[in-house]
Amino acid sequence: MEGVCLLIEKMQSVFQILRILAFVGAGFYIAGWAWEFISKGEAKFDDLKKRGTGLLVGFTLLFAIGIVLSFVLSASGQNAIGCAPQLMDGWN
Repeated sequence: MEGVCLLIEKMQSVFQILRILAFVGAGFYIAGWAWEFISKGEAKFDDLKKRGTGLLVGFTLLFAIGIVLSFVLSASGQNAIGCAPQLMDGWN
Protein backbone atom coordinates (compact mmCIF):
# COMPACT_ATOMS: atom_id res chain seq x y z
CA MET A 1 0.00 0.00 0.00
CA GLU A 2 3.00 2.27 0.25
CA GLY A 3 2.85 3.06 -3.46
CA VAL A 4 -0.79 4.12 -3.22
CA CYS A 5 0.00 6.34 -0.24
CA LEU A 6 2.84 8.03 -2.15
CA LEU A 7 0.54 8.55 -5.14
CA ILE A 8 -2.10 10.16 -2.92
CA GLU A 9 0.54 12.38 -1.33
CA LYS A 10 2.00 13.55 -4.64
CA MET A 11 -1.39 14.16 -6.28
CA GLN A 12 -3.06 16.04 -3.42
CA SER A 13 -4.04 19.07 -5.47
CA VAL A 14 -5.36 16.97 -8.35
CA PHE A 15 -7.56 14.90 -6.03
CA GLN A 16 -8.87 18.04 -4.32
CA ILE A 17 -9.80 19.60 -7.68
CA LEU A 18 -11.44 16.37 -8.87
CA ARG A 19 -13.47 16.14 -5.67
CA ILE A 20 -14.73 19.71 -6.04
CA LEU A 21 -15.49 19.28 -9.73
CA ALA A 22 -17.41 16.06 -9.11
CA PHE A 23 -19.74 17.75 -6.60
CA VAL A 24 -20.11 20.88 -8.74
CA GLY A 25 -20.71 18.76 -11.86
CA ALA A 26 -23.45 16.81 -10.12
CA GLY A 27 -25.14 20.08 -9.13
CA PHE A 28 -24.90 21.54 -12.63
CA TYR A 29 -26.20 18.30 -14.11
CA ILE A 30 -29.36 18.56 -12.00
CA ALA A 31 -29.70 22.33 -12.53
CA GLY A 32 -29.30 22.09 -16.31
CA TRP A 33 -31.88 19.38 -16.58
CA ALA A 34 -34.35 21.29 -14.43
CA TRP A 35 -33.74 24.58 -16.26
CA GLU A 36 -34.57 22.99 -19.59
CA PHE A 37 -38.01 21.97 -18.33
CA ILE A 38 -38.55 25.36 -16.64
CA SER A 39 -37.65 27.31 -19.78
CA LYS A 40 -39.95 25.18 -21.95
CA GLY A 41 -42.82 25.75 -19.57
CA GLU A 42 -43.99 22.18 -19.86
CA ALA A 43 -42.77 18.78 -18.84
CA LYS A 44 -44.28 15.71 -20.42
CA PHE A 45 -44.16 12.48 -18.50
CA ASP A 46 -42.47 10.65 -21.40
CA ASP A 47 -39.65 13.22 -21.46
CA LEU A 48 -39.22 12.92 -17.72
CA LYS A 49 -39.20 9.14 -17.95
CA LYS A 50 -36.64 9.02 -20.79
CA ARG A 51 -34.25 11.59 -19.42
CA GLY A 52 -34.80 10.73 -15.77
CA THR A 53 -32.81 7.50 -16.01
CA GLY A 54 -29.84 9.30 -17.56
CA LEU A 55 -30.11 12.02 -14.98
CA LEU A 56 -30.07 9.58 -12.09
CA VAL A 57 -27.16 7.60 -13.51
CA GLY A 58 -25.08 10.71 -14.28
CA PHE A 59 -25.81 12.37 -10.97
CA THR A 60 -25.13 9.16 -9.04
CA LEU A 61 -21.79 8.61 -10.78
CA LEU A 62 -20.59 12.17 -10.20
CA PHE A 63 -21.80 12.20 -6.60
CA ALA A 64 -20.24 8.78 -5.92
CA ILE A 65 -16.89 9.97 -7.29
CA GLY A 66 -17.06 12.96 -4.96
CA ILE A 67 -17.92 10.77 -1.97
CA VAL A 68 -15.10 8.29 -2.71
CA LEU A 69 -12.56 11.09 -3.12
CA SER A 70 -13.76 12.72 0.10
CA PHE A 71 -13.28 9.41 1.91
CA VAL A 72 -9.80 8.86 0.47
CA LEU A 73 -8.79 12.40 1.40
CA SER A 74 -10.06 12.13 4.97
CA ALA A 75 -7.95 10.97 7.92
CA SER A 76 -10.13 7.92 8.53
CA GLY A 77 -10.01 7.01 4.85
CA GLN A 78 -6.24 7.18 4.75
CA ASN A 79 -5.99 5.13 7.92
CA ALA A 80 -8.37 2.57 6.40
CA ILE A 81 -6.16 2.08 3.35
CA GLY A 82 -3.04 1.90 5.53
CA CYS A 83 -1.46 5.30 4.97
CA ALA A 84 0.47 7.07 7.71
CA PRO A 85 -1.19 10.05 9.42
CA GLN A 86 1.59 12.43 8.32
CA LEU A 87 0.09 12.45 4.81
CA MET A 88 -2.73 14.61 6.14
CA ASP A 89 -0.44 17.65 6.55
CA GLY A 90 -1.06 19.09 3.08
CA TRP A 91 -4.78 18.36 2.79
CA ASN A 92 -6.17 21.30 4.72
